[in-house]
Parts: sequence; structure tokens; C-alpha cells
Amino acid sequence: MKRLKLLLKFVAATLGVALAIATVFLVPTIWGKPWSYEHFTLRVLVGEFMHSPQLRGRLGVGVPFTSQSALDDLSPAAHQATMKRYDDAIAMQERYARPEGEVDALSYDVFGVFLRDTRAANGISPYTITHLLGPHVQVPEFLIQYHAVEDAESAESYLQRLSNVPGALQGAVEFARYRAESGYVAPTFILDRIVADATAFAEPTAADNPLVTEFAQKLTTSGVEDAPAYVAQAERIVEAEVYPAFAD
Repeated sequence: MKRLKLLLKFVAATLGVALAIATVFLVPTIWGKPWSYEHFTLRVLVGEFMHSPQLRGRLGVGVPFTSQSALDDLSPAAHQATMKRYDDAIAMQERYARPEGEVDALSYDVFGVFLRDTRAANGISPYTITHLLGPHVQVPEFLIQYHAVEDAESAESYLQRLSNVPGALQGAVEFARYRAESGYVAPTFILDRIVADATAFAEPTAADNPLVTEFAQKLTTSGVEDAPAYVAQAERIVEAEVYPAFAD
């Protein structure tokens, strides 16, 4: 019994030390100034990865405790949060001394250019929706080409993402209005193309829309059980939720 108590005390002490060490290194890496510059760059890149469900989907990487059915947030609030993250990252990089080695110094400079250029591009981009880019183009493309359907769980996630399409479109509309308040209004030819493309997307019956037909093909290829039921749900969502959102 004494040996068991001693063993438990030793294990508890060891775990306590390990937790203390982890706290010392992880807390600054996640919230404060990381111990090393490499940890800082990793934090920035991982942070951007975590803030884009569609990027994770494109890369085919699932992250525990994160939604596999979300779409990117295109609202003004999300845009402002992105700007703050880059402002904070630029300020944080300046707290590290530029390395003396040629290769390390070049890496430092390139990452600085990446941060500033990305921040500038996000800061001056006047439109979230054009005839070439925007959720009305990129969300269907993402769902059709990149959302893998391999089992019941991923099929359910696909259906949830279909239901999230109206929210993604609404976020982009809110951002367009937000930019319009600053004087950024898309030229008429862009607006006309957006309306024409959105209208054309909603012209086929829901059963013939690629969001449904490609989903049905993925279900068949993967051999998911109850595929017809999933396809029927997709048809209902496209008809009742996605098409009205595109019409709006």
C-alpha cells in the first residue's frame, strides 16, 4: 500500500511538472509572445487555417473539435476580426529581431511581406461579390469539388453545409452594404452579371442542380447506405433554402 501511494505521488508530481512546463511554453505560444519566432509564424498560419472551414475542406484536413459543416464567415464582423489578426501579427513580428543569417533573414522578410500584402489585400478589397468571385460562385464550387462524401457522417455534414448557404450569401450581402457605406459600389456590368449568374444557377429543378446530382454521385461511389434519402433531403434544402437565397 505504501509503495502504491508513493507511486501515485510520483505520477502526480510528474504530471504536475509536465503540466507546468506545457503551460510555460504553450500559453505564450497561443496567447502571448511565443518563445521562438518559429512558434509565432506557426501560430499565424495555424490561426488562418482554423478560421477557414472551406480551406480545411479544400485540403481535406479534419480538425478535432471543429465543425465539419461550416462555411466561411463573410460578414463585416468577420472581416474586421481578420484585419485585427493581421494587425496584431504584423506588430508581433516587429517584436522579434531580424535574424543575422542570410537564409533566416530572407525568411523573416518574406513572411513580413506576406503579412502586409495579405492585410492590404483584405483591407482594400472593395467587393465580396463579383461576377467572378463570391459565395454564389465559390460555395457551390467548394461543395461540389471539395466536400468529400465517404460515409453517413460526411453526408450529414454536406446537408448541413447546404443549409448554411443562405447564411454565407447573407454575410456577403451585408459586407457589400458595409463597403457601399464607404463609397465602394460595384459597376453596373458586374451587378448585372451577378444577377444573371445567380438567376441561371436557380433555373434547373432542384433534382437537376449540380449540388444535388454531384452529391448523389458521391453517395453512390462511396456506397453510403440510404443514399436516396440523403438525395431527397438535398433536393428539399436546395428548393426551400438555397434557391430563395440565390433569388434574394
